[in-house]
Amino acid sequence: MNNTLALSFTLLFTVFSNQALADREGDMWQQFRAQKAMDELDAEFAKPEPAPAPTPEVVERIIERPAPQPAPAAIAPPVPVMIPVAVPASQPSMVTVESGGYIFNMGACRLAHRNIKCQLTITSIDSDGELSLYANNGSTSSRLFDRNGNEYQPSTIAMGNKNSNAHVKSRFISGVTARGNVEFINVDTSTRSISMFELNTYNYVTNKYERIQFRDVSLNL
Repeated sequence: MNNTLALSFTLLFTVFSNQALADREGDMWQQFRAQKAMDELDAEFAKPEPAPAPTPEVVERIIERPAPQPAPAAIAPPVPVMIPVAVPASQPSMVTVESGGYIFNMGACRLAHRNIKCQLTITSIDSDGELSLYANNGSTSSRLFDRNGNEYQPSTIAMGNKNSNAHVKSRFISGVTARGNVEFINVDTSTRSISMFELNTYNYVTNKYERIQFRDVSLNL
């Protein structure tokens, strides 16, 4: 009997102990779940607020319009540039006569202080030779005629480095031009042009006198 009671008490104690343990475990489980829920709730509130979505960048497209350009200034017509043209100096006219194997050139004559001086060149064509050129030498004198009909005889004649008031004798080398002049003095002041100049010569190759006539010779005043 006593053993039965003791066993019964033991069983009851065991049942109650197990029930108490189960209840305790249930409470602990409930407490754990409650604490977990609280932690989750705290964690939820502790989460940082999500960053606001970036505002889409608005790109303003600026249409560049070219600045108005000023109207082009009226272009003045080009001013013609006057380029001075060099006027060649007037070349004295030359009268040429070929005779007896020589070429005679009478250049322009110049009048100054009632004196006329004319340039003269002579070139031997074929071979060397000799000529006498006459100034004032009687019947063999050279002569000048102006437009007024006046006649003048040379005061001097020169060829190369020789000159005379009567005549000069010169040797002429073939192909070489010799230069000289003939001069007249006391010319009429009204003289403005020369109708003819007649140069009297003596050719030592042909042994003849020859009168070389230059017509319409220029006269520079």
